[in-house]
Amino acid sequence: MSGHIVFFYSVIYNSLSDFHKRIPASTVTYIGKYPLDPNKLLVARTTSISILTLDGLETILSGQSRQGYREGKGHNALYRFISEFLEFSPSSILISDKTNTVLRILNLTTNRTSRHSGSQSTAGHRDGTRLNALLSGPHGLVRSIIESFTYYVSDSVTHKIRRLNSTHLTTVFDGSPMNTPKGMIIHPQTPLQLYVLVDNGIVKLNLLTLHAIKLNTADNRGFRDGVLATAKFSIPQSIILMTPNSFLLSDYANDRLRIWDMENDTVSSICTGKYLLLNSL
Repeated sequence: MSGHIVFFYSVIYNSLSDFHKRIPASTVTYIGKYPLDPNKLLVARTTSISILTLDGLETILSGQSRQGYREGKGHNALYRFISEFLEFSPSSILISDKTNTVLRILNLTTNRTSRHSGSQSTAGHRDGTRLNALLSGPHGLVRSIIESFTYYVSDSVTHKIRRLNSTHLTTVFDGSPMNTPKGMIIHPQTPLQLYVLVDNGIVKLNLLTLHAIKLNTADNRGFRDGVLATAKFSIPQSIILMTPNSFLLSDYANDRLRIWDMENDTVSSICTGKYLLLNSL
């Protein structure tokens, strides 16, 4: 059993320990590695980032229960809705503060935040230097496998995929079929293919040609397992690599975790539940 699934069962099924009783998963938005200690995890709630030990002890690093926007250290920082984060350096993470329409850096050694991209005071779409560019509902984050210091951001309100490097934030794809993009992933074996969860399915974007194709044909939300081409989804949120040939994704409005078997090109459901929140462990 992989690390992904061991941790998934611990949180969602509560079958390995009392972890879920101590840390209610229904309030968690994202979970990932803690870069400073492989035996600990980082947990994002809507308005805070915490360190979590494997026995269920949680310590807030940044933020508090109150919503808002403020850069600062520890509890002085305020967030409005954290959707995802990823490791930015050995001692920092990049955070999507979705409702504040900014990307932020949390330094894990000082517990101090700083604005990295976008503007908290203005939502919208504008390419440019990262502090002058505008975002609107940034949700998913994924690191390029072939380009150093390069990340892709799903801008959910403007239906765009943005490219972030050390200096600039630019648009790489705009419009159909990128309808309300959220979670994203790049398979290590196909580093030029970006898989994006959209409102009612999965889109594959070639990062070289910038050609996008929706992998399932459904035009509306719904639920159907089976061959991917005819499968239906309803607001899928996040996706991880489960095995070399399969992805595990959360189909939020269908209250299901589903497996996409790439080898057989099929989709199947493995469980139901309300707090189907995946991670990038």
